[in-house]
Amino acid sequence: MSKSNNRGRRGRGGFVRTPKTMRRFFRLVRQDLAFREHDKADFHRLGWGVMCSLAEALGVSLEYISKELAGDAVSGEVTLHSEKLHVVFQAGGHPWGESFLWRTCRGRYDYTGRWNQWEPWESLLDMPALAAKMHRQVAADEQREACRAVTATGLAAEHEARGGGAPPAQPKRRECGVSWR
Repeated sequence: MSKSNNRGRRGRGGFVRTPKTMRRFFRLVRQDLAFREHDKADFHRLGWGVMCSLAEALGVSLEYISKELAGDAVSGEVTLHSEKLHVVFQAGGHPWGESFLWRTCRGRYDYTGRWNQWEPWESLLDMPALAAKMHRQVAADEQREACRAVTATGLAAEHEARGGGAPPAQPKRRECGVSWR
């Protein structure tokens, strides 16, 4: 019998994303999983599957997904850390229990990344929309970096033209048409 009649959607990690499994995952992430090994194991199993589904929606390889079980007193985390995105799932026991962390980054060894963004857990129900939002932020950050590089190159040339004596003028904030934070 084929699995095509399954009500859920099977991701690349073999996880079947159904309303029931997503409800179970959402319930787990809102709980404090300290000293509850069975629930902690469920969180990591379901978190891995949800992260695989997100990686598929983002077009990112599964090799970028990892999980840290941590000790008895904490939930641990499931992480996707690609060249341009860093996404972290942690279960409750912290003030931001209603959301998960994601940010853009500059490579796999950038652990501080750019601005932290907190997304509600329910946004995982619409993976294509969430992936599109993340891709837009990556594109905006790349455009901002390109603008800064062009501005810095232009300022250096202007500084050289003046003989290198005076410091270069500060760039105007709307020079490249990018909203700066």
